[in-house]
Amino acid sequence: MGGTCTNAGWVPTRVLVHAAWLVRDAEQFADYGTVGETPVVDFLKVLERVRASVEEVHEKKRLFERLEAGGVRVFVGVGAARSAGENSVTLGDGRRLEAEEFILCAGGYVRRLDLPGGELALSHSDVWTMGELTRSFAAVGTAPTGC
Repeated sequence: MGGTCTNAGWVPTRVLVHAAWLVRDAEQFADYGTVGETPVVDFLKVLERVRASVEEVHEKKRLFERLEAGGVRVFVGVGAARSAGENSVTLGDGRRLEAEEFILCAGGYVRRLDLPGGELALSHSDVWTMGELTRSFAAVGTAPTGC
């Protein structure tokens, strides 16, 4: 829970952008009369910073706590929910809930296209688990996360 922006969108992307800006700025040292070596990117350390930033936002949002304080019961990972008549829902785990109102957060996921070479494609979510940078890549299309 937390949305694309927090988990895979702007929050992690801003860490990657900031790291890139720092390297770019260091490459311009000589242009401004400063001396120093261009830093080397430790991609695994950058990804650690990405994860820490995402956790920091989750801690500040305290989404579960705020929902529960507002009287909202949260059910996570219960499978597909189906209408079971007026004011009732059956969860994928078999429980039946009754209420005047429901908020269903279905979430989304990346779908790989069934094309030759499609198995070689990475999604934006895959980047957060990479062990190292690839030497080259081709960006085909974009998602809301700017992959």
